[in-house]
Amino acid sequence: MPQAPLPLRLPPSRKTAAVRINTSIFVPPPTGGLNFRDPYQIMPQTDAIVLDDCIARQNGVETRGGWREHQTGLNVSGNTIVETLLPYNAHSMVDDRLFACIGNRIIDVTAGGSTPPAGLTVSNVSDSFWHSTQFQTSTNNFLCAVNNGGGFWTYDPVNGWVKRTLTNGPANIDSITSVSVWKKRLLFTFANDSRFYYLAPEAIAGALSPFDLGPQMKHGGTLVATTSFTRDGGSDIEDYLVAFGSEGDVIVYAGYDPWNVANFQLVGSWYVGPFPRRPTFYTTVGSDLYILCETGIVPLSMLVGGRWSPAVLQNPITGKIEAPLRDSLVRTRYDNRWEVFTIPALGVLVLKQPQQTLPYHLMWVMNIGTGAWSNFNGVPAHSCAVLRDTFYFGTTDGRVARAFSSDLANDGILLNGTGGSVIEATIQAAFLSFGNSGQL
Repeated sequence: MPQAPLPLRLPPSRKTAAVRINTSIFVPPPTGGLNFRDPYQIMPQTDAIVLDDCIARQNGVETRGGWREHQTGLNVSGNTIVETLLPYNAHSMVDDRLFACIGNRIIDVTAGGSTPPAGLTVSNVSDSFWHSTQFQTSTNNFLCAVNNGGGFWTYDPVNGWVKRTLTNGPANIDSITSVSVWKKRLLFTFANDSRFYYLAPEAIAGALSPFDLGPQMKHGGTLVATTSFTRDGGSDIEDYLVAFGSEGDVIVYAGYDPWNVANFQLVGSWYVGPFPRRPTFYTTVGSDLYILCETGIVPLSMLVGGRWSPAVLQNPITGKIEAPLRDSLVRTRYDNRWEVFTIPALGVLVLKQPQQTLPYHLMWVMNIGTGAWSNFNGVPAHSCAVLRDTFYFGTTDGRVARAFSSDLANDGILLNGTGGSVIEATIQAAFLSFGNSGQL
């Protein structure tokens, strides 16, 4: 019988699964700000590893405002470094003033322009760093400014700049390093001294009284600054006196008169780590006092309330930026140019660190409402000041500039309104797996 071939049986056909080439997922804006603390794989998706020239807001990210020249041509015997800006908020806004300190001069730059006035010449200044505060008495409103070597000066619209006479102080009565106001008194610190000195209530000059904090400064050094801190203790509001030792001691007293032991007593003494060299490392934020040291920002309310311990508590303010901030603080602590301040109109806290490599400039900027951090680059700020709602900065080449207003869309706008460069914000958000870490 002939052989017949069997019919060829093919395997059942299979439909090839369609390859998915797209998906939808929500990508949140980096409203949590910079994060140098957490590993990329577990970092919150609302954080970022690069956030330059932006402010992280509650509902998104906005580009900062630019800056424009306000005053040019500042030059004192070849010195063009604007070391300090002194703002004066008068009773009447027409009397507001902004002063630039260069070399041995204090120059009024309120009006701005290309031809600055000669200004006030101060003898024997060690450098052009000045520390200032405003002092309100029952009859006047003074800008008080001190310089190590230049002494104690006040400004008011009627009398202008006046050098005030202090007595009963240290041998070099002009070696003043800081000035502050507490309980209607002016308090001073002096170079290489562990004491603060104070005047009578509402006095603008006269005999000083000393109070030695050396026994409380367990880590040595010198007393660099004093300030006040208002705290609600539950039953009443108390204005504490806060003093800072250069090596990291924070000393707090309560009372009214340092001369009377019965009503001036120690609240506590804490160690938080060394401070930057100049007394511009603290500022008031709301009802709290923020202190910049090598461990980051320390809120004084947590110290006084017994809730601060760097060994067991992650820094609640600067924890996400602690690594690069600490590195910069350790390397530049003895530089003159760390400044801590707020810009209320922007709702931000600013840590201005020293300029390290031209033309790179850096400000750490925190949204006060959310605690989110970002960086400002391309702002050649050597010294800073806020007058009313306007932020100003001084440069190393004889200029004062106005910055960050909503009407300033470019950086480096000239006096005549021309020029400038577009602000380029840079954002690199946290790692995002798009909902499936195992999918390519």
